[in-house]
Amino acid sequence: MTTGKNYTGSPGFDKEIAYIQGMSDQLRKSKVGSIYWPGIRTNDNYSMFTINNSVINTNNTGGLKQLQYAWNEGTLGTKAPVFDINRNYSVINRNSNKSLDVSGSSLENGASVIQWDFLNASNQLWLMNLTPDGYYNIINKHSNKFLDMQGASTSGGSKVLQWENNMQLSQQWEITDIGFGYYKIINRNSGLSLDMNGGEVNNGASAIQWYWNRGHNQQWQIKENL
Repeated sequence: MTTGKNYTGSPGFDKEIAYIQGMSDQLRKSKVGSIYWPGIRTNDNYSMFTINNSVINTNNTGGLKQLQYAWNEGTLGTKAPVFDINRNYSVINRNSNKSLDVSGSSLENGASVIQWDFLNASNQLWLMNLTPDGYYNIINKHSNKFLDMQGASTSGGSKVLQWENNMQLSQQWEITDIGFGYYKIINRNSGLSLDMNGGEVNNGASAIQWYWNRGHNQQWQIKENL
């Protein structure tokens, strides 16, 4: 807490920022109490506060805000990453190293979303449109249709597909930087994670939604297409 780290920014490859942000998010969501042990300790880099002439000073305001967020105070949490709406992105699964892809380059509503070797094809490229309340519409470049859940399902194992814009919550996704170049992608309507079914690594495997379990098949790289 005394090294100037920004605990309210993107964690990038900093494991301490990723840890504090991840823990504060999960504690708040789980409604679990917590204690940050080194509140005031002399000559301790982890100490949240220092005392100078009987005056208590905060060592890291961002760190304190993250802990207060865990205690259900404030609205900070982990911020949505910033993507350029005018850029195209590939979405690559950590487990398989394959790209999120609209099957057969379909233009139709209801077409399946699968994984495939990245070929830089337009059906493998996505636009990231940030909504006013901090979620993303993920829009296929080729079809101009939105990443969506079949029937706006809230059940684990449901199929991910594309559909024209209908302003539904099932077309909105919470994208969270979990550090080290990876993101989790959570459907706003269901609260479930974008997932490659069964940890499949083959071309053509289906994307589904599943309960967030930190598996590599639920972690994604989002790479700008240059």
